[in-house]
Amino acid sequence: MATKIFGNINSALSALQSGETLVAEGDQSQLRSANLLERASIAFNRKVLHRDPQWLQQNNAQVGKALSKLLTDSKKPLSPEDASRLTRTLRFAGLEQVAQVISDSQVKRPAPADFFEAFERQQEVWVALLDPREDKPEDIAEIKECLTKYVKTHKTGDAALVSLFTKLSAAEAAPDELARAQLTTQALEDFHRQALGYSTDLTLDLTKANLVKGSYIGEGAFGTVTQASLDGKEKVIKEFLNGKTFPITLDTTDPNHRNDPKLLRSPEVAAAFLKQSESDSVVAPTHFIVREKVGTRTRELLVPLRDKEFRAWAKKQLTDHAGEWNYSLEITGELQDVAPGEEVRNLVNSGGATAGNVQKIAAGYLDALAALGKRGFVHGDIKPQNAFYDQATGKLKLIDTGSLTKVSKKVEDRPNTAFSVLRGATPDFTLPDGINAPLGFAHDLYSTGISIIQVAVGAEFDNAKSGRLDKFLNQVQDIRQDMWTSRITPEEGKQRVRDLIQQSLPLSGNPAEQVGVRALEVALTKGGQWDDLRGREQYGQIIAELKAAL
Repeated sequence: MATKIFGNINSALSALQSGETLVAEGDQSQLRSANLLERASIAFNRKVLHRDPQWLQQNNAQVGKALSKLLTDSKKPLSPEDASRLTRTLRFAGLEQVAQVISDSQVKRPAPADFFEAFERQQEVWVALLDPREDKPEDIAEIKECLTKYVKTHKTGDAALVSLFTKLSAAEAAPDELARAQLTTQALEDFHRQALGYSTDLTLDLTKANLVKGSYIGEGAFGTVTQASLDGKEKVIKEFLNGKTFPITLDTTDPNHRNDPKLLRSPEVAAAFLKQSESDSVVAPTHFIVREKVGTRTRELLVPLRDKEFRAWAKKQLTDHAGEWNYSLEITGELQDVAPGEEVRNLVNSGGATAGNVQKIAAGYLDALAALGKRGFVHGDIKPQNAFYDQATGKLKLIDTGSLTKVSKKVEDRPNTAFSVLRGATPDFTLPDGINAPLGFAHDLYSTGISIIQVAVGAEFDNAKSGRLDKFLNQVQDIRQDMWTSRITPEEGKQRVRDLIQQSLPLSGNPAEQVGVRALEVALTKGGQWDDLRGREQYGQIIAELKAAL
């Protein structure tokens, strides 16, 4: 087998798993030993020993030399439990020399559980702060340099950095290695909290959470909604219908992310990508209820959605347990804040949507589209039932992120965002398109147009107008059926709908109705031009023009 000197952790682990010989030759190896050691022990146990113990016997000396250097240089030794397990396995395979190296290292360098725990906690901080392709700092000087760069790049302010440096100086002066590790860990966690506003302690066992379930609110195609409180704060729980779950998985096939796989964006996982700017316009989940399976053991976790932090946690869990039998993460439900105000459909039916606030409601819909579209989000199921309007503030918020999608730069790179009614969209508010057409910005604009018209007509309580709108929606359904059964092409269908708009929908001089009609026309005519990165700017301009016409 080929002898190879490795320059980084990924190639070293790959070589261990493929059965190549690992040789560390002095300073030339440049192995990141602290990281490699913990993963090397896993690779030995799961891959090499159980597959080809004869290989280790033939390369006993080389492996012993490599492990000796790793264990001597490592700032993160094996835990006593891991060392004992690995030693037993090696001795069982007849590799006494290698096993003795591990035993000797444990005597020379004690590794108490709290020492190991300190480095585990540090790892959580680095997962949140660093790009996965960046090397983690190895000493105090590198930590200072790395986080100075972080503060400058992310403009988080120098206050957290000043506090960090003071605490790291105290760590440097610590009397022993354990105290130094613990003080460094505490300093990093404090920096993380101060700079980003949240802790690395992300998950909570659902049975231990202070979550109280209340009365039933309602249900839809997705499942049921129930009142709840978490730590005394009012919430709602969304539980998926018939025990349906949304698996959290990694995309390991994308050639652009082979070494840093991304979370596949199922409709529910996409909600974890929302930032505060979008959450101002959408009542997004604040927590996922995640079922974690490990072999035959199952537990329910309450995991807060903190954008990068949630993604880092999910990726770490899936990566750390890669190859383990029956390991999975599945979203079984979610917690949301209570939407302010009243559901727009109920507001219209009760007479609360007056001529005075219809334009504010229409503007609220367009503001939500602008906020989501700026970063490429598509809601996927906009309608009066999925919007709440607060008359006290004049603000509108969308609810239900069950069809949420993050649009990619290229339509052909979005195989998992195909549109279908199975995603939960409501036919009357759905863009007439070919079956399984990609879900894009045009769908949200069309749904918003219908919603605005419906609210405006309902607010005026004009039976003649309402009848014309209902007739239009029925005729569109007939056209959609012809498209889905291939009697006509998608383009022919959209042209028929455009003609129908001209014949049926000019309802009155009400600005909101006119804006709704215009939104339908634009969605049917120009929508396909927006589903790339450059198209977002044009989409934003169209929304701004529609809002200016109110």
